[in-house]
Amino acid sequence: MRKLLTPAMVTLLAALLVLGVVLARAGWDVDEIIRTGTRFTQGDPSGTEGYDGQFFYAIARCADPQEAAAYLDVPAYRYQRILLPLLARGLSFGSPSLLPWMLPLIGLVAHVFAVHLLAQLLQRWKASPWFALGYGLLLGCLLSIRLALPETLAFALVITAVWLEHRGRSRWAWVCFSLAVFAKETALLFVAAQGLSYLFARRWRDAAGLAAAVGLPMLVFRLWLLGQFGSFGFGLGGNYATGFEWIPFHGWWRIGEYDPAWRLVVALLYTPLVFLPILWGGWAALRAWVRQRNDETALAVLANAAIFPFLPLSMYVEPYGIVRLAIGLQLAVLLFAARHRVRRVLVYGMLFTMMSLWLFAV
Repeated sequence: MRKLLTPAMVTLLAALLVLGVVLARAGWDVDEIIRTGTRFTQGDPSGTEGYDGQFFYAIARCADPQEAAAYLDVPAYRYQRILLPLLARGLSFGSPSLLPWMLPLIGLVAHVFAVHLLAQLLQRWKASPWFALGYGLLLGCLLSIRLALPETLAFALVITAVWLEHRGRSRWAWVCFSLAVFAKETALLFVAAQGLSYLFARRWRDAAGLAAAVGLPMLVFRLWLLGQFGSFGFGLGGNYATGFEWIPFHGWWRIGEYDPAWRLVVALLYTPLVFLPILWGGWAALRAWVRQRNDETALAVLANAAIFPFLPLSMYVEPYGIVRLAIGLQLAVLLFAARHRVRRVLVYGMLFTMMSLWLFAV
């Protein structure tokens, strides 16, 4: 019994519970997960918005990109996250009834596998494998599975890449990093951290190999996006996205111009989610990096923490957006804390996860 009770198994049971409750309440209608809205599926400008899962479903369902574009808010931006729709289309074997179920299933399987590998990494670094639940039960990860989104797939590939790198299989790690970028572009922050680690360690060939493995496929694909949709697909957010802010956390402060109460709600929610990991993680990672320039876990924390002060207003207006974006930051902090054996931060991660579960239930 003890052998069956693992962090990966607990994660699987928790995710299945979430999906089961959601689907049971909706009469087992998978659209409650995909959340298609009439604005894009039926072309009704005054219709319901739906949520991002509908765009991955549209890409997976339509083989012709121009046909799929009719169901997307910003086609090039949505198509840059092509891996999840491609996998869903391939694994559903052309079955229209199976296809929408494949989107959350892929995210679920990838996440459970990632937690399994993460537990192994923690053991390798002399930390309890149960701290992997600090990632496995994150609110953002559960939301990604519940809403058929690509975050758990992307970061499963990142964790796999880190796992391979620490076993001396760098070339396979580069493949996983490259695939992760096609799942979600924020995986580039971990790629940058690994690449800088190579450079600081004077591993010139490895740095060039990683750059080629990730950069060349991405360049070709971005050129394809330009040819198909007239855009490279870069950005942060869909139809209502605003630009990055120049003043730190100005996007959060601007919320008060529309709703002062929402500014307080966001502050209370994001203090443990974003602000504390940035403050502690950024400072601790900076000190570790000064001591050892090629520490990829420290560089990953710094890279992920660096983007949050400049997030646009649109990210704060839509709370799920930052909750999902924070997955990378929280994963980076967990890896750093485990690598440097900072037990109090690992415990904090577990406590925050428990709070995440409560928020999800509410």
